[in-house]
Amino acid sequence: TASRRNPGLHSRPPHGLSMKTYSPADFRNFALVGHASAGKTMLAEAMLLCSGEIHRLGSIAQGSTVSDYHPGEVQRRISIHATPMHSEWQGKKLNLIDTPGYLDFISEGLSALRVVDSEISRWFLLECRNRKQAQ
Repeated sequence: TASRRNPGLHSRPPHGLSMKTYSPADFRNFALVGHASAGKTMLAEAMLLCSGEIHRLGSIAQGSTVSDYHPGEVQRRISIHATPMHSEWQGKKLNLIDTPGYLDFISEGLSALRVVDSEISRWFLLECRNRKQAQ
């Protein structure tokens, strides 16, 4: 019965903040995967910007992207860690993971693929950029 349920499960967040709830059907979990410099990090930035999660597009050169925040990533201007991010689009909760493209960090990408439903791969990114890169 309702009176025996855990009251903490549906109570309000502290300080009067409200949090939107989603049904399991409203979640989309995916990873951005591909070779180095394919545009994965900037695609993530553009998705966050278009959804209103951020209000300014970050720059890899300036070290101001959401996903490349670690000092080593900012210094090298590459992704080293798989970075989870979230957003909302058309009533769906998007959980996305930006993965590194260099083979030195392949374990980060493989780990990300274990927890997502789908991927946006380098083939999609290459088509968008209309350029090819050797394997």
